Amino acid sequence: MNREPSLPTPLDLSALLDGLPDPLFTVDAGWRLTYLNCQAADLLGAAPAEVLGCVLWDCCPQGQDSALDAECRWVMATRQERQFGLADAARGGPAEVRAFPYRDGIAVQVCKLAACQPGEAGPEALLNVTRALASASSQPEAIRAALAFGQTALGAAGGALWQLGGDGTGLIQRDTLGELPPEGLANGVRPVTDALSRREEVFLSPSPGTPAGTLAAVAVGTGEEPWGVLTLIFGAGRTPDEATRETLRTLAAQLGQALERLQAAEAGAQALAALGRERARLSAILDQMPAAIWIAEVPGGRIIAGNGAIERILRAPSRLSASVDHYDEYLGFHPDGRPYQAHEWPLARTVLTGERVENEEIEMQRGDGTRGFVQYSSALVRDGGSGDPALAVVTGVDVTELRELRATLEQRVEGRTRELVQRNEDLAAETAALQVFANFTELVGRETDLAVLTQAATSVLHRALGDGSTGYYALDGDLWKQGPWDGDMEVGTLAAAQAGFPADLPLFAQPATSHEALFVDRWRSSGHLLAPHTPEYGAIAVYPVVVQGQTVGQLAAGLREKTRWSERDRAVFRAVGRALSLATERAESARTLATKQRQLEQANRDLEAFASSVSHDLRAPVRHMGSFAGLLRRAVPDNPRALKYVDVIEQSTARMNALIDSLLTFARLGTGEVQKADVALNELVDTVRAELAPELGERQIDWRVGPLPVVRGSAALLRQVFQNLLGNAVKYSRTRERAVIEVWAETSGHDHVIHVRDNGVGFDPAFRDKLFEVFGRLHSAQEFEGDGVGLASVERIVERHGGRVWAEGQPGEGATFSFTLPG
Repeated sequence: MNREPSLPTPLDLSALLDGLPDPLFTVDAGWRLTYLNCQAADLLGAAPAEVLGCVLWDCCPQGQDSALDAECRWVMATRQERQFGLADAARGGPAEVRAFPYRDGIAVQVCKLAACQPGEAGPEALLNVTRALASASSQPEAIRAALAFGQTALGAAGGALWQLGGDGTGLIQRDTLGELPPEGLANGVRPVTDALSRREEVFLSPSPGTPAGTLAAVAVGTGEEPWGVLTLIFGAGRTPDEATRETLRTLAAQLGQALERLQAAEAGAQALAALGRERARLSAILDQMPAAIWIAEVPGGRIIAGNGAIERILRAPSRLSASVDHYDEYLGFHPDGRPYQAHEWPLARTVLTGERVENEEIEMQRGDGTRGFVQYSSALVRDGGSGDPALAVVTGVDVTELRELRATLEQRVEGRTRELVQRNEDLAAETAALQVFANFTELVGRETDLAVLTQAATSVLHRALGDGSTGYYALDGDLWKQGPWDGDMEVGTLAAAQAGFPADLPLFAQPATSHEALFVDRWRSSGHLLAPHTPEYGAIAVYPVVVQGQTVGQLAAGLREKTRWSERDRAVFRAVGRALSLATERAESARTLATKQRQLEQANRDLEAFASSVSHDLRAPVRHMGSFAGLLRRAVPDNPRALKYVDVIEQSTARMNALIDSLLTFARLGTGEVQKADVALNELVDTVRAELAPELGERQIDWRVGPLPVVRGSAALLRQVFQNLLGNAVKYSRTRERAVIEVWAETSGHDHVIHVRDNGVGFDPAFRDKLFEVFGRLHSAQEFEGDGVGLASVERIVERHGGRVWAEGQPGEGATFSFTLPG
């Protein structure tokens, strides 16, 4: 396809740009030159091919850190077009520069302006800088506009703005534009401070022979506190005339106004931003509140704010009502069903009258068509300064679930109350039964006469029931006959009861067989055989008195006024019946025990008589043998063999007498009452040891007696216990070179445990039970003397004191005998 003749080729476009009267160049993101026309090459003093690809500031070092540098970098950073003035010293006059984004870099076009003569800044230039200062959106932008005007309109080579520090003392160089000779900056420090302190412009002429121009310093600011100082450096040989100075004063004044305006705007913007953040924070806090919140103006009532809980509770968007008259946009109901009018709402009453409303519950129509209850509270918020009402606030809490919970709780409380009432009634019935039982128990606790017990039972039961009559029936052959009775009985009924009812009559046969109480409600219509003959009763009950599985009697009661047995009356009847059964069984046991006691006493008397008889009958022959042995000894004094036989007879006679004494003592231990008193066991042990001392001779015995308790018992009988135990310990340890006998006590529950241990010959534990039998010996008489009654006596004495005795030992390792006594 042929190219249209009218379309320019790239070569035509390059020629077109070279034909422009103004310099034009482009750079990439790294500030490398990518294109420049002939005019731009002339400006740089090099051919295009020599500088393409080079960094701009390497080709034009005088442009770095100048206004051109600052503006170009701003366009590169913001990617926004920029147009500004520039003092073009190289071309002999000011220039207008246009910089705009191009690809990844920027393009710059420099247009030469007609140079103003010193002091001849035209009205259009002043108008432009006034517009620039008025439209500046930031302080740096206003400062750059002022400095650019100084270059383009006043012909300054460069300039700077010095800002007063935050502490009001030091100066900070904020912005610069153009070229500032180092000596100009150095020399400018004092003029800047002078202009600031005197609040008037300072013009410092250059020293003769120096290349620098005049330095102008003008205070910036319209208030009492200056903002800073604007300084301009004019080229060599340039001295501002009066018109230029006046223009500079005007520029400084306008710049001061612009900076103060921007500072105030920035402060206002910061305040608005802070206020916005506070409002957002407050709104977030309100939205987190579980209660709905409305805020209204006073006095009109316009709702100006509400939180997110409104929609959660009412299930509809919040309505910002314009006034109190519009509060009926919400639909609520009085307890009688009337809708709330606009002026009746809690918030309306607070707005209109200042009323403080607390916890007013209103049934609300919600957005989803359901109803719920909301609890409202409203109050005024007063101005912190004047104290006048400023706002009204109302909160709403959803109490629907709380009311439902309250209703459920009330139902539960009501049900629980009924349960407690019923329980109290049951408890009263049980208490009455216990009281009756206690009275009956107190009355018959020590009584064993069945006639007295049954009479007491009928009387107590009648007083507890307070109605009708009671009676006790005993089986006489095939008839249940009434004995003791109490209450109000008809003459005919009493006569029939005392004559007796057949044993197979269901009213008596059923409880006698089942051993369970029988209660008959509505007696008159019950169908029992006796009901037609006893119409005076409304309810009847029979309780079987059972002793050792046999029904020995029956307790009966009839109610006249009542036709049903209440739980309380049933409990009372059962309590008295059980008590009578227990008392009857106790009485029967007491009679049996008394019989056995009499038999035991008779057996003890017989045993004592037998023991005395045996003692007398046995002692006579033994005494005769002893006497004849003495006569025989005198008859054969010179016959050693006969004398030896006489010795054996006399020794046997002595042992026989000792055995008879032991048997008599043992027999008497089981008779008579133990007379108890406080017995100090340590003293008792010391007494027995003193009695044993003559028998020890030269023996070495190590007595180890620990602290022993004081017990209740018979001192004489307990002394026999220790005589036997310590005597055995001494006897069975005589084979030891040094005997060790220990006596100590321990506590076990409520009992004292006494131990007696020796290091004697010991015994075989397989035969320990034989130790406490009468004549039970584990060693022969040739080894150790004794009659075999001592330990049996120990056991009987300890048992009569309410304790027990036992022994432990091993052959050759000694023995330990222990017994308990009540604490």
